[in-house]
Amino acid sequence: MQNASPVAVPEPHLSPPSPHPRARGESDVTLSLFLVLLLATTVMSWPLRDSGAGWLLPVLRLLTLVVGVAAIAPDRVYAIGGALAALVVGYGQLVSGDRGPLLLASRLGFFSVIGAALLARVFRPGRVTVHRILGAVSVYVLLAVVWGTGFQLLAVLGPEAIRGGSGPASLDEAMWLSFITITTTGYGDVLPASALARSLAALEAIVGVLYPAILISRLVSLVQGPSPAGGTSGGEPGGP
Repeated sequence: MQNASPVAVPEPHLSPPSPHPRARGESDVTLSLFLVLLLATTVMSWPLRDSGAGWLLPVLRLLTLVVGVAAIAPDRVYAIGGALAALVVGYGQLVSGDRGPLLLASRLGFFSVIGAALLARVFRPGRVTVHRILGAVSVYVLLAVVWGTGFQLLAVLGPEAIRGGSGPASLDEAMWLSFITITTTGYGDVLPASALARSLAALEAIVGVLYPAILISRLVSLVQGPSPAGGTSGGEPGGP
């Protein structure tokens, strides 16, 4: 009687670990720090000045530039654009101070580049992760900061473009106008006065309503995954 030949048992297939888990964690920390710095240098600038800690703002703004570029470092093209804009912001700070049109215009460019990089990352195919949620929140705040910087530029170029509580709006009041407009709060203490300022305020209010709706729709489509028919719920070939 012959012995039965042994049956080869296939080795279990182990999926490789996700690449660079530490790098993803560090990216989340960088993005979180950028969001905190962004809020500290915009909506918290008023309390900092009133408390006598206004000297911290230039330091925090410098850190915002560095951390912002680091947050989009994986997107090389955007990172190069952000780094160049950051250099112009630094030069404008030295030459013209806080109220210089060059500084405000360069800040507008810097925040626009960072926002575009994060927006592309938020809406690209893939899983819904903490990093994607952080990016979505950062984009929303960046939209307010971009519009607020635009309002600040209008206030510097034409003091009557935005009216504050006691005359022409300050830079802090111009930024405040942006945040109460994008959230459609509208307290009425700071008002756009010129035609351009009113148009920008109306456009920001529209974006403030549409962005959360489009974002939620996109996140839901990513969570649902491919449809039973073989397509994707988001309408993209191949699916996330």
